[in-house]
Amino acid sequence: KWEAFNKLNNAKNQVRYNNLKKEVDFLFDNISTEKVPSSIKGRNEKVAFLYQYMESIIRQAIQDKLGNEKFSLLLHDGFITREQYDYKEFEDIAFEVTGLNIKFEEEVI
Repeated sequence: KWEAFNKLNNAKNQVRYNNLKKEVDFLFDNISTEKVPSSIKGRNEKVAFLYQYMESIIRQAIQDKLGNEKFSLLLHDGFITREQYDYKEFEDIAFEVTGLNIKFEEEVI
């Protein structure tokens, strides 16, 4: 019983790892590393920079579509809007500008 459960979890973790590896490879293959400052040398640091760069591109695309007046607060890895939106629309915008399947979550506050 537990053996089957553990095998399933291991398979899920392997899938997550493979998806993350594909995403990192995609970042390096499709985003100009010229965007990375010369002071950033290591691969891990470059990956972190590229993720932050992609986040800023996605946020700007969503902000451009909604309009600045719709945003209340920009946060690390997120934002607060003045109105409730279908976050699936944000996922579509993210895919349009990056080619990545970015998942959004909604938290009503």
